Amino acid sequence: MLSSFPTFLPFILFAFVASITPGPTNILVLSNSARYGLAAAVPIIFGACASAATIVLLVGTGAGSSLNALCSPDLHPSAFIAS
Repeated sequence: MLSSFPTFLPFILFAFVASITPGPTNILVLSNSARYGLAAAVPIIFGACASAATIVLLVGTGAGSSLNALCSPDLHPSAFIAS
């Protein structure tokens, strides 16, 4: 447990800051819960949690590397950077 603490602490700090930052999802949840009540905001909260978990799962499994391997060299983002 203690050996993974140096990597766990930044994750916890990022998760806390991301949860209180007024991004589009937080504003949507706030406005819907203020207008229609908590029951109307619960599906949005579950959808936001599921989508964030899906993104973390895809990044963790290496989907970005797979997509980079499938791209042709002329479509790679570095081809659009002027040198």
